Amino acid sequence: MFIKVNPEGKVLTKFIEFPEPGFGLVKGEKGILTLSLYLEYHPHLYFSCVNENTFTYGISSEYQIFVIDKDGDCLMNIQKEEGQQAVSRKEKDAIIKRFDESLARQGQSVPRKAIEETCDFPAFRSFFSKIMADDKQRIFVRRVKSVLEEGEDAEYDIFGSDGRCLYRTTLPFTPEIIKNGFLYAIHASEETGEVNIKRYKIKNWEQIKEGI
Repeated sequence: MFIKVNPEGKVLTKFIEFPEPGFGLVKGEKGILTLSLYLEYHPHLYFSCVNENTFTYGISSEYQIFVIDKDGDCLMNIQKEEGQQAVSRKEKDAIIKRFDESLARQGQSVPRKAIEETCDFPAFRSFFSKIMADDKQRIFVRRVKSVLEEGEDAEYDIFGSDGRCLYRTTLPFTPEIIKNGFLYAIHASEETGEVNIKRYKIKNWEQIKEGI
């Protein structure tokens, strides 16, 4: 749900509401077990702040990004012609296997059928899995790649402040912030729990267009 609230927590405006998939209930030896799975293939609602007065959001099953002001009025509707990618049996098997292994590490044993029902695979892969903006009001849309692809590389479509597609680029990781010529990433150690924020300099920052 994407809403606007006042300092007291009262809802002033509801921009959009979208149910999140990936939940299931299964009967286990000790009772009912709740399964929860976040899958980028599923359609999700993503949004980001462009500046203090402008926001952007989209539902990932369609390549359509809305730019709105703080009152919810639409300023721009970005659409991109993209072909849908069907979810293959091999991709489904890989996702089920990873989910099963994750449950096993938690000491849970769940029938494959229950896992597959929780996954509730869509017919087609979603188009994107993150929306963010830099301080130049460019919008970065992270494309969903196949789970069969290895590595942490992330592919982005970059749109100018005028809504036109400027570039497609690949980054070696998914940044949390892009600002003033730097990428900021959060790195957490699973062993120690230590969290580090790393800053990476974009060498060609001044050459990146802001629009067409």
